[in-house]
Amino acid sequence: MKTRPEKTKRMHLTILAVASALIFSSMTPPSLAQANGRLTISQKEEVTLTDLRDLGLIIMQIKQQAENIYMEATRKPVNISATPEIEDVKIITTEPIKARGKYLPTRPEWLTFYVGTMEPIIHLFQVNVGSSKDPTAKKKECIKVPRSTRAKFEKLLDTYDKGVEEMNRHLSTIYDNISEKDNNITIARAAVDLYKTAERIETARVSAFKLIKEAKDKTDLVKIERVKNQRSSQ
Repeated sequence: MKTRPEKTKRMHLTILAVASALIFSSMTPPSLAQANGRLTISQKEEVTLTDLRDLGLIIMQIKQQAENIYMEATRKPVNISATPEIEDVKIITTEPIKARGKYLPTRPEWLTFYVGTMEPIIHLFQVNVGSSKDPTAKKKECIKVPRSTRAKFEKLLDTYDKGVEEMNRHLSTIYDNISEKDNNITIARAAVDLYKTAERIETARVSAFKLIKEAKDKTDLVKIERVKNQRSSQ
């Protein structure tokens, strides 16, 4: 089975076609926006409340796309007694995901569009906190936080790192099954897992926000390097 990196070029072309077909002519696909340098987030070493707020905006978009994928995978036929109102998804869960014949076939173009939108967002998620784990990199990625918050921040970064890995895995599951037959249950469950992972990262983000906001030593910053799952503090 091909990996997402091997399919990137073909997927980007598909996303462009889908975006055009869906009349999103005024939107630049996120993958191209990233390449043109328009989709960016502050990469300053010091973690600020603004950075953490922006991180929350990214998480919100990931959760929204997970909901979109879930709704696509759980579409049902509409009978004559139906009403025209579209209900918002208040909570996504695996509980109602049962018989395969219960749902309409998924539409590959829509799933490709949602996945293609999320990929550069998750990339920003990684870059934003500097989660490079390449030990050969000339410049080690790091963040700076108040000294009193260091120990708690390192635990939160563990949650973050695991969460980003999980999100990539769930996104790969969705993408690898886009063209598969009877893929509703697999994709819906992966969307739920993606959503729940984003919620765990959001909980960690809120905790990080409170740490920075309530720190008494805001000017006494300590550096935390992020390399190969091992962090050194100075």
